[in-house]
Amino acid sequence: MNQNFLIIIYTLLTYLLGGWGLMFFNNKLVKKQNLFLNISLSWGVGNALLVFVLYVLAFTGKLCLIKPELIPGIISITGLLGVLGLIKLKKLSIRIRWQNWLLLLGIVLFLLPVIKNSFVAPLNAWDALGVWLIKAKALFYFPGVAESGFFKESFYRYAHQDYPLGLPLLVTAFYRLAGFINDQAVQFYLLNYFFGFVFLLTGTMIEMGKKRVSLVNIFLITLIIIEIPNMILYSHNGYADIPMVFFMATVVKLFLDLKNIPLLILFTLIGASFKVEGYSFVIVIGITFLIRQLVKQQGLRKIPILKTGMAALIGLTPIIIWEVYKGRQGISGTYAGAGLDMVSLSTLKRIVSYYFNELLDTNRYLLTLLLAFFVYILEILFMIANKMYKQLIPHLIVFGQLAAYTCLYLVSPHDLIWQLSSFERTSLHLIGMVLILIFYNFNCLWPRKSE
Repeated sequence: MNQNFLIIIYTLLTYLLGGWGLMFFNNKLVKKQNLFLNISLSWGVGNALLVFVLYVLAFTGKLCLIKPELIPGIISITGLLGVLGLIKLKKLSIRIRWQNWLLLLGIVLFLLPVIKNSFVAPLNAWDALGVWLIKAKALFYFPGVAESGFFKESFYRYAHQDYPLGLPLLVTAFYRLAGFINDQAVQFYLLNYFFGFVFLLTGTMIEMGKKRVSLVNIFLITLIIIEIPNMILYSHNGYADIPMVFFMATVVKLFLDLKNIPLLILFTLIGASFKVEGYSFVIVIGITFLIRQLVKQQGLRKIPILKTGMAALIGLTPIIIWEVYKGRQGISGTYAGAGLDMVSLSTLKRIVSYYFNELLDTNRYLLTLLLAFFVYILEILFMIANKMYKQLIPHLIVFGQLAAYTCLYLVSPHDLIWQLSSFERTSLHLIGMVLILIFYNFNCLWPRKSE
């Protein structure tokens, strides 16, 4: 079978599984008719469901169940889910404005060069080959994690054996369906995390604009964000950072109104199955949530126990399985031996200076990041001047995650310059959250006449 066709089917299946999962976790959200948010959230939920299943298969030695013979069945299931989805949408009487479909078409057309590149560009970045996708290859040749021996062999320590397996397992599933390793085609699947992030931003702008901003302006703002060179660079090249941008930005979006507790829990936890930074993010979200409840002192809406429990189960299972396995096998962490001392505190100035250098790097961000930073600071100052302190609480997520990265750099046993070199990727996590907050606080800078 043509591998490009297969990866498209695999990607479509993820969206459809996620769409049905989204209807389960929050059908009211689907009925809101926000095309872009529904597509984005469907991608995230679909990933969470697949990661949950793949972790279970990988740690029970059953990855061999995924094989090329399943392709006809997968195509049939994808088609069936698609048809049922269309029937469901019609039954719900969802009416999406034609302008939204036109906007979607415009964004996809603008991204065609990136889509084409994902199908033809070779996978050549070191961390993609030697850290993330090498694990996918190890799991392609063996039915499970324990059977591979890869995660116990000291020879492969350079591959950061302690890193989560969410991304490698999703890639492994495609390898196994194809029957051989194909790093080329799998990049299209990875590109969809970037799509998910872009659609999340667009959907948030539409939601926050409340018809005060035309779709033409939203389209132009979306294009400005899309063309950030550093975003394009990591959009599909095998790194786990754009997936983290997508998951973190989505969590911030869900945190802002707390109407979707199951989805908030699911997206917060699933990020920890993609990258170690997801662990600190879980802590940051937990602390910020407690602060919000203490300050606002408002009861949450009735929490759906079944859906919340399912979300927690799906999100926690991969984390627990992986941490238990690492503990039993004695797999040491990348930052084992880290410690804070008085000498390392003196490096804080260098770290902060590095942050500002990243902000001013026009080669990676053009002037887009400076503009976004200016608007972001302006919004914060506006809220402080108007004593809108409660509205500042979600911003603690960004500062908390930045503080977590700073602490990591301070205690890391590795060379500081080498460690800081990762900030060109991890900074994208923060940028994604900042952009969501900018659009959310849009009302502060451009209120309706009645406000």
